Amino acid sequence: MGRKRKNKSSRGSKERKTRSEMGVANQDAVIPRRKIRHVINSCKEEGIEIPVPTRARDLPEIAKKIDAKLCYCLSELNLLSASISSVDEAVATFMQLVALSKESLIKILVRGEFDEYPDDKSMHGTANLAEMYNQFKDERGWLHSSFFRRDLKSNFLQSEINYCMFTQQVGKASGLAAKLAADLTADLAVVEHHHDSWFLYMFWYYVIMQVTRSVLKTYLSRYVHLCIHVESLVYNIMDKMIQRSYQWTHENYYTVNVNEEKTDEFFSEYTRLMSKCNVFIHGVLDDPEKPSTIIVDGIGEIVVEGLRSYSRDLLSEAFSVRMQSIAFRKIHTETFIEGMASHLQSSVRCKPSGHIHGFGDVRYADLEEATFCSCI
Repeated sequence: MGRKRKNKSSRGSKERKTRSEMGVANQDAVIPRRKIRHVINSCKEEGIEIPVPTRARDLPEIAKKIDAKLCYCLSELNLLSASISSVDEAVATFMQLVALSKESLIKILVRGEFDEYPDDKSMHGTANLAEMYNQFKDERGWLHSSFFRRDLKSNFLQSEINYCMFTQQVGKASGLAAKLAADLTADLAVVEHHHDSWFLYMFWYYVIMQVTRSVLKTYLSRYVHLCIHVESLVYNIMDKMIQRSYQWTHENYYTVNVNEEKTDEFFSEYTRLMSKCNVFIHGVLDDPEKPSTIIVDGIGEIVVEGLRSYSRDLLSEAFSVRMQSIAFRKIHTETFIEGMASHLQSSVRCKPSGHIHGFGDVRYADLEEATFCSCI
């Protein structure tokens, strides 16, 4: 009897050993259901069909499906509109969301970071603003070049000649002479004002209407009524910022302070331009072939037939006045545009008391009015 029990026990241990060895060797061994009961129940609740019994290698894939389903449900939940029951609650909610959006706006418009919008180039704030600014400078240079080349084919220097003849009679210190000198570039000033206005509008439209509005709408997406009234607030902000920049332009255009360095640049540029005067005078008065047109390096092809009736001194003085205008407008524009860039940078970064951070004069009363409408 004892020997038989021993053999039976020995045979049972061998069977268990064999099963154990098989479980280790077989990667598809079946896991008891009680060990994954909580996983299976979760799958059933989420509507995920899985085979039972489940194998160990399927568990990571099941976990991914559960996570994906949960993320989808949470995103759908976040899309539901949040309710606001009072004006105070609406104002508090709006200001809280504006505070949250502040960091995003600073990253986009000040620090030049775009990790929140890596694939949306329209939200790469500082890069786009730098491109707009460089384009503005290039266009201003083209405007100057076009203005001072406008009369190369007819009546070249005629305005300057009239000015010189007038000042010989009344003197350069006369108020009329000063007015006539200003009139020499009055048309250019008008064109520059239009150009400045266009650039400022495009600048603030991008900053306010594209970047700021997009960020605010991202944070306010759950508050449909607030989103609607944010539109009017954003337009008000843009109008106020544009008007502020227009005012700065009008106050500083004619009062540009040219420092010593810019003064040296002016004289250097004027000297360079006046080095062409002898070539110009020779082509008009001294060339025995009397050509109808001459080419002056840096200026272009000039029709000179109508200039031979004037004296050498008058032509030299008129040429000098034109070169002074070109040099002065160049230095004036460079200084003015640098000042405009500083103004716009400080406007974007500014923190006016009682206003939305860095974006204009939005009073509490404005918010209260808009949010009251959102509660109706």
